[in-house]
Amino acid sequence: MALGKDKGKIVKFGGGVLKAQLVDDAGGTPTTIYDLGFVDEVGLTYTSETEDRQDETGNTVASLPGDTKVKLTGVFLQTDTELLDFLRDNTIGYYYRIYHKMTAKNAMNGKTQEFFGGIGVVKPMFEIKSKTKRIPFEINFLKNDSAISMTGLTTALGSAADTATVDAEKYYELVETTEV
Repeated sequence: MALGKDKGKIVKFGGGVLKAQLVDDAGGTPTTIYDLGFVDEVGLTYTSETEDRQDETGNTVASLPGDTKVKLTGVFLQTDTELLDFLRDNTIGYYYRIYHKMTAKNAMNGKTQEFFGGIGVVKPMFEIKSKTKRIPFEINFLKNDSAISMTGLTTALGSAADTATVDAEKYYELVETTEV
């Protein structure tokens, strides 16, 4: 992902689509694909805590790695009974590879950005209010023990990238491609 200030990086109709592909708890053997529709206000949070250690004089002498949390949050732009049934019936005890098309075709510096999560757990939550058809979502990611190679993504998910690999001990892969 390119960093820096660039007005061309602002995408008016960003948000993209979200798809979940059922896998086992190791991120392998993909099966059913759920198209969760269009999403908005999507945020990727990567937080890695550290623990400071002090010596007998109170000076910090070490900063040890702690827990890492990776989370994808956002809002579903469409709510129907199919989505609500998925959140109720297919979240507890299930693991998913998550695909999120982050930008419109060739929107970011002429490239399409896509997120591939290796092992995601969809948090089962929703609240339906009158006059509101948008419900939030939260997906937490687990660190995978070995690399997760994904192929045939163009056909299976409609992705611009046909392959992606979430390296061992990682949570996700971000891919930039130029769509034709």
